[in-house]
Amino acid sequence: MIFNNKPALNSDGSVPASYYDDAYWEKGAESGKGSYNGNSYDENIEACKIWAQDCYNRWGPFESFLELGCGRAWNIYGFIHLPELGIQKMMGVDFSHYAVETSNEKVKPFLIENGISDLSFLEDRSFDLIFSNDVLEHLTRAQVVSCLTHCYRITKKKMAHLISIGDGKDIPDGEVPSDQDQSHITLKSAAWWLEMFNLMFRPDGWIVNFVDRGRTIEIVVERRNAE
Repeated sequence: MIFNNKPALNSDGSVPASYYDDAYWEKGAESGKGSYNGNSYDENIEACKIWAQDCYNRWGPFESFLELGCGRAWNIYGFIHLPELGIQKMMGVDFSHYAVETSNEKVKPFLIENGISDLSFLEDRSFDLIFSNDVLEHLTRAQVVSCLTHCYRITKKKMAHLISIGDGKDIPDGEVPSDQDQSHITLKSAAWWLEMFNLMFRPDGWIVNFVDRGRTIEIVVERRNAE
């Protein structure tokens, strides 16, 4: 599949929030922006529950959950329907106005429309798990550093980031191959991402775990002395 509708980047090289509009979410392939082609979950409660349960099984247990770049917040919708897991606090952050406004009415109270490179409104160690899936590669290098700096402060126990790396090469910033979502402006190798996380977290005693899943990598960072 070929995508060729590139965003008009901001002066700092970042993707504007307006790029993530109805064309992006509902007609990604047709619009040339990416692979989303409608993602309403109103009739997919079971699928959302499966995704949420998988998240809990892999990185739980946790009582508070923050998803960065959550889109319409499928995981949160799943957790709402899994009260037996005992999750007391949930929040999703995304700067796509369209995604937030078209989310399920049960989900909206948990969502904040905001960029994830500035999470200054969140308190220190306020979430057991911070999670992102196919998100960090949408940020500039500077935004990634800012986002992870906030994660360092906000995470109480653990963060899990799933990152798309395409063919696994270090592509120049802002250059996006036509087989990729055109807002994947930071497509880097697994080694590049692992070095980034190691530099930011290992010196202060965090545990950094890495799993290679092909075109997606999984990096999980844990506090050694989580309260």
